[in-house]
Amino acid sequence: MKREKPTLASLAHVETIISEDVVIIGEITEGGSIRLEGTVKGNVNILGNLIVGKNAFIQGDIVCDNINIIGKVEGNVRCKNLKIFTGASLIGSADIATIVIEENCIFVGNCTRREEAPGEIKKIDDILNISDK
Repeated sequence: MKREKPTLASLAHVETIISEDVVIIGEITEGGSIRLEGTVKGNVNILGNLIVGKNAFIQGDIVCDNINIIGKVEGNVRCKNLKIFTGASLIGSADIATIVIEENCIFVGNCTRREEAPGEIKKIDDILNISDK
């Protein structure tokens, strides 16, 4: 069965969208799932998922449940599941349970894999809403 490539809309339930023309200087905290298309110069510490869009840039540390990097991140990442898409970059360390790195992306830093209880680990396909249809 052929898997369909996920679209941005299918990556996660998104509560907040920060558009491409927005620049945030400071921290983002306590929010739910966010799709970022703009720029953040500061730390991001949220309770939900984070999508860093194609033209997005984060300069700061990130703590979230799951992160999909399609744009650029300069900072350390701590999450359960990390996916770096083709053309994306992560310059910084990653503290994760699972990681997926596609071809032609940049990851410069250290990666520490921590063990999660078996019931807490979700398959990356479930996180990305990919089915074997």
